[in-house]
Amino acid sequence: MARRGPGAGAAVALVVVVVATCAASAVSAQTLTLSGGIAVGLKREASGAQAVQQVASLATTGNYLNIAAVDELGAGWRSGVTLTARFQPDTGNTDGGADRAFQTSKLWVSGPWGELGMGRFNAPTDILRARGDLFYSAGAAAGVFGHPADVTLRYSGMVQISTPVVNHLKAVFAVADRDANTAYPSPVPGVLVPAARANIREITLEYTNGPQAAGLGFTENPNGVPGVRALTAVLRQPLGRALLGVVHTGLRRSNGLDAQRTSAHVNLPLAPGWVGKAGVERQRTEGQGAVTGLALGVDRVLSPRTRLIADAWRKSSRSTTRASDGGISYALGIRHTF
Repeated sequence: MARRGPGAGAAVALVVVVVATCAASAVSAQTLTLSGGIAVGLKREASGAQAVQQVASLATTGNYLNIAAVDELGAGWRSGVTLTARFQPDTGNTDGGADRAFQTSKLWVSGPWGELGMGRFNAPTDILRARGDLFYSAGAAAGVFGHPADVTLRYSGMVQISTPVVNHLKAVFAVADRDANTAYPSPVPGVLVPAARANIREITLEYTNGPQAAGLGFTENPNGVPGVRALTAVLRQPLGRALLGVVHTGLRRSNGLDAQRTSAHVNLPLAPGWVGKAGVERQRTEGQGAVTGLALGVDRVLSPRTRLIADAWRKSSRSTTRASDGGISYALGIRHTF
């Protein structure tokens, strides 16, 4: 995670404080923060008898440059802007090849009543899911984890309302209106869903108390696919020195191809400066079989901002007609945030 604010040092974050006078002669303090992260290294992805080995991105959420401005308006009111440019470190291309200056562009205002945000940014279920997806460091998560049931989504034209945190609880509601995803098949073979508007709705309820977290999320028409509903449950729980994360998503589709995804991750400090990681995941689609992924990794923490990454993972799949083993994949690299 990026470190922010004064005291992080000039090499960690750029913080500029501007004092301006509002039209009403009130004084507001604005804080501008520049932060970012990059993870890159040697990655080998196995797929049966074939394997691709190359220098590639090892960041599951994308390498990023983040600009955040916060204006303290007084009387409990604040406003701000968040702009995030995501990129691939091996090519310099924008994340996913999308021709966008910013993958995230959010304008928000908050007060004692909560927060209102508008623009393009991560849906609340994505943020909730991150509480339990602990195998964050890299190649394994990009190669094993991830499923249509919980694909990371940043919706354009989204409006989001968050309640204040009361007794560690917070609710978030978001809506986005967009063209339907016409690549999604209908129950009739060879027929696509006709073009239409797909109103995306998401609501989450989250409990956070230090390292402990739990939550529920409901999504209607995720990724603009009509007739789809998803329910996500998340748990993050300390177990002695270890931290356990569990995420389950169930997907109901109008064409009957329901899907489920369940994953469990454990992070465990092994020695000063060393963190061990383990993860298991099972993805199942009705009538199409299942995929299971196992991952192990270790991070060498050089500083709060820099760590070395070593991950290995294996995928196996089973359909109604055959089973296959994807082979062993691995990633060796470095991750740095500022």
